Order: sequence, then C-alpha cells, then structure tokens
Amino acid sequence: MLPLTASVVLCTYQGERFLAEQLASFHAQTRAPSEIVAQDDASTDSTAALLLADPKLSVHQNPSRLGYAANFSRAIARASGDVIFLADQDDIWENEKLEVILRTFEQNPELQVVCSEASRIDRESRPLPGFVLGPNGLCAEERRRWAAGNALPFLLRRNAVPGMTMAFRAGFRDQILPVPPLWEHDYWILAVAAAKNLGIFVEETPLVRYRQHAAQELGGSRSFLARLSQSSTLEQRAREAARWSHLLPLALPSNRPLIEGKRAHLQRRAAFPRHPFPRALAIAAELWRGDYTLFDAGLSSAVKDLLSS
Repeated sequence: MLPLTASVVLCTYQGERFLAEQLASFHAQTRAPSEIVAQDDASTDSTAALLLADPKLSVHQNPSRLGYAANFSRAIARASGDVIFLADQDDIWENEKLEVILRTFEQNPELQVVCSEASRIDRESRPLPGFVLGPNGLCAEERRRWAAGNALPFLLRRNAVPGMTMAFRAGFRDQILPVPPLWEHDYWILAVAAAKNLGIFVEETPLVRYRQHAAQELGGSRSFLARLSQSSTLEQRAREAARWSHLLPLALPSNRPLIEGKRAHLQRRAAFPRHPFPRALAIAAELWRGDYTLFDAGLSSAVKDLLSS
C-alpha cells in the first residue's frame, strides 16, 4: 500500500502575531505534507503578506469576510491529499504530528476521523499546565467509546475537540461539505461521523500546542462562573435547535430519535416562559424528564436557564 498524502488546511484572519511560529512548525514536520492550503478571510493586517511570502503555501484570499466555518469549508474543498489536517493560525504543531496521525490512518483503513490531545501555551509560547481534551471529558473510557463508533451521546451534550487537533480522510469530505449555517466546522465534522456511528480515534499523545489568548475566535479556558455568566437567550436556543435539523438526514435511522430528542429539548427550552415561577416549573419538568443530563451539562444548564431571559 502506498503511503498516504497529507493536506494541511490553514485558515487565517488577522493572524500576524502568531502565524510565523505555526508556519515554522508545519515545515519542521518529520513527515512533510504534500501541500499546505492557506485560506485568508480578508485580513487587513500583514497576515496575507506573510502567507504569500512563503513559497511552500498555496494561498487563497477571500475578497470579503466569510467567517471561520465558511472559510474552512472553502479551504477544505481545495485540499487534494488523502488526509486533510485542520490548522489554526495561532498554535504550534509538534514535529511528529503528521507522522503519528498518518500512521494511525494507514494502520486502520476503516478510520475516517482522528484527533489528538493537545497541550496548552500562553501568548508568549510558554507552557501552561494541563491538557485540552482530557479535562473536557475525553477520559480513557470515553475515548474507547468514540473509537467503537459511540461518540453521539457525548456530542449531543457538547463538543470537546478543537478543530486544530483533527484530521479526516478526503473521502469523508463529501459528507461534511458545505458546513451548514449555525454550526462550527469542527463540531459539525464530529457530529456527522458520530451520527453515522463511525469510529473517531483520539490519540492520547499531545501533538499540538494550543495557544490560549484573548483574541482567539473559539476555544480557550473558561471558569464555571464565566460559562455561567454567558447564559444563552431564548432566541439563541431556538437557533441551536434548528441546527440539529441539518444532521437528521445524514444520521443512521437508529440515531435519529436521539438527535430529534436533542432538538425537541432545545425547542422546549426556547419556549420557556419569561415569568420566573412558570419558568422554574418548566425547568423542573426538563430535569425530571432527564433531558438536561442526556442533552446538556446537567444541573448547571438548568441554572443557566433559570438565570437567562
């Protein structure tokens, strides 16, 4: 069997501060990519100039801003390698990232999606304590469930995997593009794989240094109180309910009742009364039904609903 080729898909926006370190980490890989596709989302700083100065990149620029999900959709469509690796502009890849993940795909022909653990760094590239996926709930037992094709129950509650840890076979691309409105690209890729009961392998070795800084569009570490303070509005819950409709046609019939249950739970949350007392009764009914545990973060989600409007 011929070795698999790798396409690195890098999406950028106003990324001049950290981009050079990320590009250097691509070029230091022990197994070189066949291409690096850079898709810039109409940056107004020096990001595009930095990309164009690198002869190893295939650079594409959007004339106007699309947003991160649509930008990744466009970039993923351009990739020509056997395996597509997603990359953000502000992280640093470990030198063996491509080698380890490509070997996993080569040894497991049935796998469609592989993710890896990530370490954490600050804006000055200094190590921060802890990792990313494990603290987000991907313990050893949960990783085994994902590898066996049983990731949907977890992903109905939340996404714990940033896109920059992720790679997938090019043949899976037709099932995920375009990324539908209201979905983050990484969550959508995992949700589609889970809805089809495809195995998702999570490599426990940290292969990316995930930068934590105030300017990042997604991700980062937040305390419970910080998350609690960002209670979603009724309108936001209605939009979240609508996005799960996109997944239903792609799911195996056996998984559709669970997905429909998630959507119905969000629709009920979106319709909660605004008056505190009937609202509390409606929340108590969802708790009694068990849907906060099945489809959300349990009691903390109920508290958010109690405090939001």
